[in-house]
Amino acid sequence: MANSAPLLIITGTPRSSTTRMAAYCSFLGNSVAGKWDGRNDDRGLEDPALSTFFIDAIAGDDLGGYQHLIENYQSRVLKFPHFVTCGNTDAINAWHTHRPNLKILLMIRNPCQVYHSLARSGMNVPREGFGKFSKDLDSSLTHFISFLDEKSIPYHKLVHADFMDTPEEVITILGESFADLQLTPNIEIMRSRGATGDNPRTIWDSWFDKTAVTHYKCHEKKE
Repeated sequence: MANSAPLLIITGTPRSSTTRMAAYCSFLGNSVAGKWDGRNDDRGLEDPALSTFFIDAIAGDDLGGYQHLIENYQSRVLKFPHFVTCGNTDAINAWHTHRPNLKILLMIRNPCQVYHSLARSGMNVPREGFGKFSKDLDSSLTHFISFLDEKSIPYHKLVHADFMDTPEEVITILGESFADLQLTPNIEIMRSRGATGDNPRTIWDSWFDKTAVTHYKCHEKKE
């Protein structure tokens, strides 16, 4: 039987601050699975219990065996860019089937910025270069959004790094559109990751800093 409990999925393009957004949600009292040292954003706060699920989703394998895991997932917030980047909509379809009350926070970054950020971080980028990378990422994102629209799954898009300049708007989205989220600061978790503040706005100001974002010069042309 499907689980009707609310669930927020944070996903999007790589290097779009999904980890920092998931951490911010945890600062406000929401359970987020996965470990993170608070410094390197790469793959932080991604639940290791779901690693095999996404390996199978990327491979296009049958995901029927994960029904129990999905229905009984306890965290209120789930962060994984692979919902967008796995190359198909099988992963989000499986979660929507068994968790129909889920909502999506979709974080998007320019493909060129993503490509250079991944390369600078020492992560794998296609040998074919930026053109293929951008084409594949655009295609994955388009198919993902089309699926959300087709299934009438509620979602909000945040564009990196512009969303950092609109804290009141994003906090309103979290507080109203995702009304089941907690907005009460968890001081212990905040301190463990270097955040400060005593309300959603002051915590935001200590946590998101657009001036710290690296912007790359993009001259590559898509193939």
